Amino acid sequence: MFQEVDYTNCEEPYACIEASRNGCTWAGCLYQRKDGGFDFFYDHANSDFKPLDTGKITSLRHMSEADNGVVFIKRLEEQPQKKLLQDARLHLLDWVADTLGD
Repeated sequence: MFQEVDYTNCEEPYACIEASRNGCTWAGCLYQRKDGGFDFFYDHANSDFKPLDTGKITSLRHMSEADNGVVFIKRLEEQPQKKLLQDARLHLLDWVADTLGD
């Protein structure tokens, strides 16, 4: 769950990530934690999933709305930025596959 007090800057993410799979572009955001590391969240508003059927899109929207617009994916440890962004993309695609069953 996203708690503003946990992050160094809750207004702006540390980085935004996009990853493509099966014609869809998935978005996620990294927020830097005050106690170290990063939390990675799915960003429904900035994802593009036109090829998906309506039922899957609705399911994702409901999941996002239930969590006030952010869906936690994973906590990531401090690491060089290039590796952090690569890992985030992989985790985003894994989360999509697990969530949608693809």
